This record gives sequence, C-alpha cells and structure tokens, in this order.
Amino acid sequence: MSGTRDMGMDISSRPVEWASLSEITASDVSFEGGAIFNSICTRPHPLAAQVMADNLHLNAGDGRLFPSVARCESEITNFLGGLMGLPRAVGMCTSGATEANLIAVHSAIENWRRKGGQGRPQVILGRGGHFSFDKISVLLGVELVLAWSDIDTLKVDPESVSELISPRTALIVATAGSSETGAVDDVEWLSRVALSKGVPLHVDAASGGLLIPFLRDLGGALPDIGFRNDGVTTIAIDPHKFGSAPIPSGHLVAREWTWIEGLRTESHYQGTARHLTFLGTRSGGSILATYALFGHLGEKGLRGMAEQLKALRSHLVDRLRKAGATLAYVPELMVVALKADSDAVKVLERRGIFTSYAKRLGYLRIVVQLHMSEGQVDGLVDALLMEGIV
Repeated sequence: MSGTRDMGMDISSRPVEWASLSEITASDVSFEGGAIFNSICTRPHPLAAQVMADNLHLNAGDGRLFPSVARCESEITNFLGGLMGLPRAVGMCTSGATEANLIAVHSAIENWRRKGGQGRPQVILGRGGHFSFDKISVLLGVELVLAWSDIDTLKVDPESVSELISPRTALIVATAGSSETGAVDDVEWLSRVALSKGVPLHVDAASGGLLIPFLRDLGGALPDIGFRNDGVTTIAIDPHKFGSAPIPSGHLVAREWTWIEGLRTESHYQGTARHLTFLGTRSGGSILATYALFGHLGEKGLRGMAEQLKALRSHLVDRLRKAGATLAYVPELMVVALKADSDAVKVLERRGIFTSYAKRLGYLRIVVQLHMSEGQVDGLVDALLMEGIV
C-alpha cells in the first residue's frame, strides 16, 4: 500500500506549532470591553456557563447513560410551549434555529407528500427570512418562493403570501425577528392565511421568541407569534440569543409531533431512544444549562431582561436622534439601523468598535444586547459623530 511519502506528503516534516491559547485568543474581542455592537448572541449567564462546564461529558444522544438530559429537554419544551401559549406543546432541543428550521421544513414536506403533493415542493417566505433557508433549499431540493416584503424592514406582506400559495406549497414561514432588521412578520394575519389555504405555518422566532411575549406586555405593538394562532404549527426559538444561554442552545416546539418528526430514525442499539434531530451526538451540557437558566430566571427574569434591553434600545435611539441621525426604520426588536456607506464598519473597527453592515439594504446595523451599558452606547454614538457617519 502506497504511503504518503510516495506522494511527497510526509506530514512528519510539517509539525504543528502549538501556541498558547492566551496567544491565540489575544485578538478576540471581549463582550466586557464595550466594543461588540453586532452580535445577536451575548456572554452566557454565569449560572448557565457553570452548569455547562460541569456537564460537558453529557451526550444527549445516549439517554440510557444520561436520562437527565431527556428530562431537562422535556421541561424546556413545556416552558417554551407555555410561553408560546401551548403548555402541552411537543419539541426538542437543537443546535440552533438553522437545525430547527431544517427539521420543520423537512417534516412539512413529508406531510405534504403524504397528502398527495407532487413535483418540487415550495416554501413561501419574505425577504426577511434567515439565510439558513437558502442552505435548507439546497439540502432538501426545496424551491423558495419570496413574497413581497417592505423595502425598509423586509417585513412580509401577508396578501402577497396568500396569492403565491399553490398546490406545491408545503409550508409558509413567518420571521419573528429578522436578523437584518429585527422586523416581526404579522404572524396573526399569516395564521389566518395558512388556515384558509390548508397550509402549515412555521415561525422562525430565533431572535424574537424570548423577547416578543414580554415586549408585548410592556406595550410593544407586536403580534402574538405563538400557538394561540391556530395556523401556527411549529416555532423555532434560540435561548442562546436573547436568553443568555450558552451556545449551542436552540429549540423547536410544535403543536403536534407530526410537524417535527420527519427525521425520526431508529437506533441500531437496544434500549437507545430513536433520534428526532439532525444531529446524533448532541451537547447534553447545554441542555442542562438551559434548563437551569430557565428554572433560575423564570418568566419574571426573562421579562426583566427584555425590559432592560428595551430601555437600552430607547437610550440608543434617543442619542442617535439627538445627534441628528435618521433611522432606517422604527425598530421593533433589538436591531437599530442607519443608512450608511459600507466603509462605516471599517472606520468604526479602526476605533475598536464592531458593528455590521446589511449588504442588501445599505444599513449600518447595531444590535442591542445584554452585555452593553448606557455608557458604552454613548461611546458608540460619540464615535459615529466624530467619524461623520451621523
């Protein structure tokens, strides 16, 4: 058998230079430094971080060895289902909304085919839909049909969705918190459309699931995104975004198992539970961490976090307006945007401030997160002024 030496690939001549981790991570940006204004995630809550660190060995794919994981997963589902108006919802922990969206789309296609669907299945969504659906369309051979969306916020027009529904429509997707703009689709209206057309409705609430219920209570003019809307069949929520859970901590909740069991796969081993997620080996530590976090915070604690974020967003918006800035839209969640040149991101980065740029829209995008303080927000606005960006 020919070895690597015969092909001029002697790996022994290229030893790895193992630098210290402190050297490798020296260029990483710290959440504590007041420089990160572009991240949809934040540092995990100390309790969740400790629980995850203590349980790194737990594999959610082996319930015989670690039955605690399945119990915690079930309780997280109950908690999130209750938050979405259906305490008896079913569901599963995922690596994040990309996996949750994949499972929801695949299951909807399987149901569509069982009902006689023929040809290439279609999924209808607005331009504010997450780019994970682009990946999903490649993996599953789905045709994405883009409904008309508002040019500033990317919020989808439900009437356009209704007009696009065809016999090939397997699923409608509502975005409850666009990554680019934070806009929330009118889930209540889309639910009525879905019911009238007999098409399931998936809500991608990765960014908004742990914000919208509480912001509604705090007076926000936002739709109910949950299961009180009879047309909603599945909802993706990411506790690792605005819930301060460690990565990876996603979740998929459903009205019934039929909407999420498209990947159901039997194990080859006696006594090992069937798999429902795309991943096999899964982090049990993150599931226990999310369970502990929700048990510690409860709805009251999550509401307090949403209230804190709303106050910080109001401070940022007020400072920007006083500085003469024109917002691209009135923010619904925690993404604030300004019309700006793409160079603005590089200009700010030279000052050690990290924002992002929504390329499709021409927006300088600022994400309000829990690691920020009012003083750090003031520093950002001062930099925008000094650089002539606003």
